[in-house]
Amino acid sequence: MNLGRKKDSRKDLPPELQDIWENDRKKKAERKKARELAKLEAAADPLTKKKGGKKGRKAMLAAAKLDPTITVLPNRVIDMVTLVQQIRRFIDDVGGPQTMSLPPTNKETRKNIHEMAIAFNLKSLSKGKGDSRYTTLTKTTKSGIRIDEHKVAKIMRRSGGMGAKGDSFIYDRKGKGGSRPMPRQKEGDEVGKVRPTIIISFASLRLMDLKLCGRPPQRSMNLTSASRCWP
Repeated sequence: MNLGRKKDSRKDLPPELQDIWENDRKKKAERKKARELAKLEAAADPLTKKKGGKKGRKAMLAAAKLDPTITVLPNRVIDMVTLVQQIRRFIDDVGGPQTMSLPPTNKETRKNIHEMAIAFNLKSLSKGKGDSRYTTLTKTTKSGIRIDEHKVAKIMRRSGGMGAKGDSFIYDRKGKGGSRPMPRQKEGDEVGKVRPTIIISFASLRLMDLKLCGRPPQRSMNLTSASRCWP
């Protein structure tokens, strides 16, 4: 008797009921997938009420780990641009929630969030420990009044764009935020071209020193010093 195998209950059904059973299983799988997607959408939306404890943090981390180019969740904060959009939505909803919870981020991004909250006259507070530390924003009596748009634009420019240290809302396995930004190319650089390797032999150095010093060089590895010339 093999206890490791699961019993296929479909074989025990008459042929006319097997199709009904199979369709029922597909519907159950679709409903389960829809429930999981709804949980992720609620966890990604900063204005929805979050569950406390481990389950709430687990749901927030699961939503923050998703690649935004593959799984698109409405109202999700993935960079400073979407953060500002959600803050404006939060302020405009006068009768809505008084607090909004943002995804876990690194300390550089949290610093920008705190400064952004000041620009919108919001109260900010960081919660949690380690890689799960996140920030909440709370409305005040001055929220939305005389927004410092100049400061908002300055923070967005300074953050560095999605994936940079100051603009990282996508949680990776190491808990350090999103992927590192691509290095910027300077004007005139050829993309993909490997820099040539310069090899200098001792014979070449001997000729250089003979021209400079008029004497044979010392056999020294100090190639950066001009003291290769004999005294």
